[in-house]
Amino acid sequence: MGNYQSNKLYDVIVIGAGPAGNFASITMASKGLEVAVFDSREKIGNKLCTGIVGEDCLSLFAPDSEVVHRKISSLKIHSPRGNSYSIKEDAFSAWVLDRRSYINNMSIQAEQLGVRYLTGDRVIDVEVRSDWIFVRSSKQSVLRARAILICSGFGTNLMTSVGITLPSNRKFLQGSQMVVRLREQDDVEVFIEGQEYPGAFSWLVPTYDDYGLLGAIYRPNDTNPMTRHLDEMNTVHRNVEKIGEVENWGIPIGTVSKTFEDRVLLAGDAAGFTKPTTGGWIFYAMISGQLAANTMVEAAASNDFSSEFLQRYQDRWVHEFGDELEIGMIARNLIELLDDETLEQLMERFAVDIQMELMRHGTLSFDWHSQSIFQTLKNRYVRDLLTTLGPKAAVLVAKMLTFKFKSILNR
Repeated sequence: MGNYQSNKLYDVIVIGAGPAGNFASITMASKGLEVAVFDSREKIGNKLCTGIVGEDCLSLFAPDSEVVHRKISSLKIHSPRGNSYSIKEDAFSAWVLDRRSYINNMSIQAEQLGVRYLTGDRVIDVEVRSDWIFVRSSKQSVLRARAILICSGFGTNLMTSVGITLPSNRKFLQGSQMVVRLREQDDVEVFIEGQEYPGAFSWLVPTYDDYGLLGAIYRPNDTNPMTRHLDEMNTVHRNVEKIGEVENWGIPIGTVSKTFEDRVLLAGDAAGFTKPTTGGWIFYAMISGQLAANTMVEAAASNDFSSEFLQRYQDRWVHEFGDELEIGMIARNLIELLDDETLEQLMERFAVDIQMELMRHGTLSFDWHSQSIFQTLKNRYVRDLLTTLGPKAAVLVAKMLTFKFKSILNR
């Protein structure tokens, strides 16, 4: 690989300074490991995201007060037919963060623990040897380590060089977002797009002062519905002014089947750890980063970075949130089958009594979706309505109920 610029042997090189990579670095460095982090971006945290997180996510890494834009006080959901339904303020807990500062603050804490950061420097080659790994970057940095943790996001091209194969039919969604200026806007608003754009939705999220984020998530071959909402809002005198350029990103839906190899682990977007229902990624990224870090610490103590040893990482994330991802995928496939009339009936029923049932059982969580899905399916009206959509929907409902039965047996 050329002339090596450092004789130092790191315990772990992390590729990608997002929430997974940064949180993993904090965990590993706090337990005595020597860690270096590469990130292709000059500014850490400069990744597209709305920045809404739930209570469990905040408990992993508490933000400074200046990073919190606001607590979400109300959520309004608009149906494809233009009707609006509200979710009560006390139904759930979620906050809007300055996502860039939140993630950057993780890197600051990691640096204080001795982690070395190489920013604006893309890893272009990884060579796995029997006793260590060599990493070479676009700026000709060449480092070696006992192992690497790949957290470099969706579409990374490093997989094949470390022996991991991506499925050829891997599904992904398109995300788009822009900064807008708002006038007297407190509600977070979600626009369900309906049968014209199956499974798609748009959002308007106030952040701070008179600023907010207008965005959308949709299938790659569909038209971006976000710009249509901008035009509609201005037509009805909502005074939503575009002040930033539209930014786009890919969102993986579905996990990589194998997230470990000799001296290698995958976490975050690189492993496909995003919520299939909403495309959110911060929470699962942080959990997977922490699980990967703990596994690396154990591997270092045992001096065993073999795939047989590192497989415990996959066992752990499957146990921690594997069912959440599978149930979320089934739910997304079901949502994409819904016509506008069925969506309207479901949303109306949710507003009338289902959200009260979720609140009563404490199952309406921004971070964990499966319990909300199961509780909703306990509603007889919802089950009967979904089964009228045909055999595909009936099979998907049965799959989710099977997961619920399995989880009860495994308690």
